[in-house]
Amino acid sequence: PTNGMFKKNDSYGEGSPIIWVENLFEKYFLEFENLRKIKTTDKERKQFKVNEGDVLLCRSSIKFYNF
Repeated sequence: PTNGMFKKNDSYGEGSPIIWVENLFEKYFLEFENLRKIKTTDKERKQFKVNEGDVLLCRSSIKFYNF
């Protein structure tokens, strides 16, 4: 297990799709066409690739409020 990949904001905009914590709570499934994109190296894509059947765990403290 890893904590994922972290990059500065200027790396975002094009490249590989990346799953953010918020994407794990939006729906019961991921819509890849709506994911943010990030510049990655071949090594990073190999290390952090999400494969079919992978389980994603969230260790973040997101608070949801029901009004």
